[in-house]
Amino acid sequence: KPKLCRLALAYNQLTDVGITFLSNVILDNSIQMKKLTLSHNKITDEGLKGILSDLLSKPKLCRLALAYNQLTDVGITFLSNVILDNSIQMKKLTLSHNKITDE
Repeated sequence: KPKLCRLALAYNQLTDVGITFLSNVILDNSIQMKKLTLSHNKITDEGLKGILSDLLSKPKLCRLALAYNQLTDVGITFLSNVILDNSIQMKKLTLSHNKITDE
């Protein structure tokens, strides 16, 4: 069983397609991810939605970094609903420098 629990892919210009592929690899290998850093990429709301249900269903995921992407209020609302609906014990969530408003 794979032992990978932390993965940092910041500054890689990952798009929604790459994030979907990453999500599939993590799921297919039953990896228990604890910390995932995806900051400084090109992830949009669609990419976020594509991976959230899979990655956040991992009960051990407690740190997620998504700063400096292209996320909007739509994606952040979806993210907060997934976290709340799954009772995820998120210790650190980084979302700075996206396209989030106060609406």
